[in-house]
Amino acid sequence: MNSISTWFRGLRGRLLFSATLPVVAFAILTGIAWKSMNNLGGMLTDAYTNVVPNMDALGQIGMQRARLGYFIWAALANDEDPKSREGFIKKARGSFDEFKKFEAVYSSNSFTPEEEKNYSRTKAIQSKFYALTDQMIYLLESNT
Repeated sequence: MNSISTWFRGLRGRLLFSATLPVVAFAILTGIAWKSMNNLGGMLTDAYTNVVPNMDALGQIGMQRARLGYFIWAALANDEDPKSREGFIKKARGSFDEFKKFEAVYSSNSFTPEEEKNYSRTKAIQSKFYALTDQMIYLLESNT
């Protein structure tokens, strides 16, 4: 027993320790890197499947809402030019249809809890917004 103890404390033990330490360290670092890469892959998958589609749909919703407002005001401003007014009304109707399409895409995606809380407030007045916007476009079309 004494010879084994001196073997590990001697030059041979130190050489063995020096040879195995880098292997053990690389094994530990490889395990940490592997776990980190798997976590990163999961986060990227989540971002690609949830966050990016939601952000794209929200961007389209915002753009169509701005276009809708612009076309309604342009139709109101072009009272003397019926052809131009009609074109703006058609563009407003198209923007509103696109708005509804992207809102449906957005509402079909999954939400984070904070996003769900914020969206529930707008979902509560969605039908009223749709009805009022349809009424505005109808009134523009009927020229009243």
